[in-house]
Amino acid sequence: MGLNYSGWIISELYEEHTDIRNLIIYLIFTPAVHLFLVFMHLEREMKMRHQFNNERILEVETEKSEENMGKLVPIHILAGIKNDQQIVD
Repeated sequence: MGLNYSGWIISELYEEHTDIRNLIIYLIFTPAVHLFLVFMHLEREMKMRHQFNNERILEVETEKSEENMGKLVPIHILAGIKNDQQIVD
């Protein structure tokens, strides 16, 4: 009888604090998940901006290179260089 009584007390305590445990887990887990999702969103946006900026820099540098090469070589040779053709003078 004593074993059943102590088991009953333990089960009552467990049931009584289950809601509190769930609340504590919810209060810790939910903000942690939200922070993780925000961090992932910001990381993705940062990578996209980095890629976009690199593409813009590449375009500007390509234009500058073509302009400088246009000053150094004749137009028909420059056209061949742009099209990756072998040009023989």
